[in-house]
Amino acid sequence: MAGRTERSLEETCRQITAAGGRASSATFDVTKPTEVASGFDRIAERAGRIDILVNAAGGQLREPASDITEEGWDRLMAVNLKGVFFSCQAAARHMRQAGRGRIISVSSLTGEIGLPRLAAYGASKGGVNQLTRALAVEWAEFGITVNAIGPGRILTAMTEDVFKNPATAESFLSRIPMRRPGEPRDLAGAAVFLASDASSYMTGQILYIDGGWLASGGYAAG
Repeated sequence: MAGRTERSLEETCRQITAAGGRASSATFDVTKPTEVASGFDRIAERAGRIDILVNAAGGQLREPASDITEEGWDRLMAVNLKGVFFSCQAAARHMRQAGRGRIISVSSLTGEIGLPRLAAYGASKGGVNQLTRALAVEWAEFGITVNAIGPGRILTAMTEDVFKNPATAESFLSRIPMRRPGEPRDLAGAAVFLASDASSYMTGQILYIDGGWLASGGYAAG
């Protein structure tokens, strides 16, 4: 696994090994393409190959569209879209040599629907969705599948402030037929499926995991 913060990477690796798995980490910044390329080269040299890439790095910007600054816009796009593209590019160089690979990006329900105060974030995730489709078409001949997971409202450190506000939380929960926020573990099954041979004939798709929100058309249940 890779990221900018060595301490958090070490803790995640510790949890994986404690559960009986194997893990190692590489530190680099996904907003810097040269660091991304050299980082993936180090990973491939250490592991022998790169089979699966999960693009999970991301940030959020929640503010009125009229207040978004150029700096804020660029910072968000650098992580959420630029970082995804150059990570895909770096991983695909190694996957093409092997003749196979699985790329999975974490998108968002906001890449499909519009929500207030999330114009920049939604634009970045809409970009991830279109990038997923374009790369899937371009790299299919090399045995590389490219898909994405689109979470709805998932309870994480990034969204806990939303659910701490009773009025805001109820506004969101009223639009989720399951009447609860998702949890990170709710995404695990889709990730395993997309990483496995069970999805070998599936590419260019976005799987929405949202408790039924998109299917309901955002209708607030009575």
